[in-house]
Amino acid sequence: MGHVFDDILQHRLWSEWWETTHWIGSPETIHVPMLHLAMWHDFAQQGGLDAFSVFQHQGGAGAAGNQYLVVKPGDHGGGYGQFPDDYYTNIDPDLWDQLTIDWLD
Repeated sequence: MGHVFDDILQHRLWSEWWETTHWIGSPETIHVPMLHLAMWHDFAQQGGLDAFSVFQHQGGAGAAGNQYLVVKPGDHGGGYGQFPDDYYTNIDPDLWDQLTIDWLD
């Protein structure tokens, strides 16, 4: 992983190097189903929602129509942001993990 981090530091600004990682710009090249996990109060939530939508509707064979999205309460760090921890007491804390394991099976 160290070499990837070094590469990212060397290419902090958008350049041709990033073109190979910009897979959302060519969704037809993606041919696998994906499980997209998002959090309601995550500052980066839109990226996950966009990826789901693009691959669901514009993905290649095997990807289009085979995307799955799960959104749960919480913020980027897994906490509940402005909501007290007991705000979502009726949610099984293992549900997220179980959904992921079920999807992989």
